[in-house]
Amino acid sequence: MTLNGSYLNQKIEEHGYDDLYGFLEPQSIQKSGNKKEEAINYINDRIKNSQKQIYLAPYIDQNHWQLLVLCPMSNVVVWFCSLHHKPTIHVKHLVKSYKQQGHYECGYYVMNWMSEIIEGGVTNGWSEVHLKILLISFNAFYDVTNI
Repeated sequence: MTLNGSYLNQKIEEHGYDDLYGFLEPQSIQKSGNKKEEAINYINDRIKNSQKQIYLAPYIDQNHWQLLVLCPMSNVVVWFCSLHHKPTIHVKHLVKSYKQQGHYECGYYVMNWMSEIIEGGVTNGWSEVHLKILLISFNAFYDVTNI
């Protein structure tokens, strides 16, 4: 995730979205190795100090990567899961998307979702219609993996 994080930071700068998107470090918010209070404090401090409109938070739980998108100004959290697991925390929307076919694609999905959100300048309207660009990109992924 680190290498792709650098790539995404570059894309944010290229598009002039420096004030729009921020990231939360996966190792600081995951259940394994962190106390709940530590993760909450990290998120609160990050949001308070950087004041971005949207935070992309890759999240690993039981060896499965998922994506949380936090929009503190609109009080919305969106959950992306390629296995369609229900979120283990309270979120307002569960985005419907393609379900991964194999066992190891979850990291790809998370990085692709973050890239498509940034490239498309998505900031609100977290519905299936507004995220159509994300769904189209997964068709290309399936075409490659099913050859």
